[in-house]
Amino acid sequence: MLNNYRNLIINYIISYPKKVLALFAAMLIICTPGLLYVKANFTYKSWYSDKDPNVADFQNFEKKFGNDDNAVIVVRSKNDSVNDDFAKMISLLTEEVWQVDEILRVDSLNNFIYSEGVGEEIQISPIIDDYELENGSINFDNVKRKINNEKILENYLISRDHRTQLVIARVVPEVVKIPDHSKITNDIKKII
Repeated sequence: MLNNYRNLIINYIISYPKKVLALFAAMLIICTPGLLYVKANFTYKSWYSDKDPNVADFQNFEKKFGNDDNAVIVVRSKNDSVNDDFAKMISLLTEEVWQVDEILRVDSLNNFIYSEGVGEEIQISPIIDDYELENGSINFDNVKRKINNEKILENYLISRDHRTQLVIARVVPEVVKIPDHSKITNDIKKII
């Protein structure tokens, strides 16, 4: 029975090709404006029903702890990335990515807070101080010492060989606002 319908359609197409092309052209013209409203949904909601109780539980979890949507920018140096020019570039990149709509937080080596005990005091400061960076007075040997002492940094924000650094942009949780991932990606590409 299915073969009969298929044969009828094929015979119609062969017998009246201009009518079939006109019909497809008309359908294309009618359907094209709707394509402007098609959006990709990268969230978990595209896979689950809104009535699923686990979705509500997950949304409550995200409200409390945030989400894990990130945009990661990898910047590699030919030599050592712990130097004045590279630090200024990462600082500028961090500031500009932070201005992208729907970015909640940006993590980079430049804004990583380092703490260490000195005598009976605890000193808390960024690994790369903005004031020292602007004035060209950063002691990069001290920065490397801090990086080596802070074990979480290696292979998180900077590679073990110090040639590659990451700038990690945290996207707003879906419970706050459904993020437009394509806009975020395009805005970050413009910055880069």
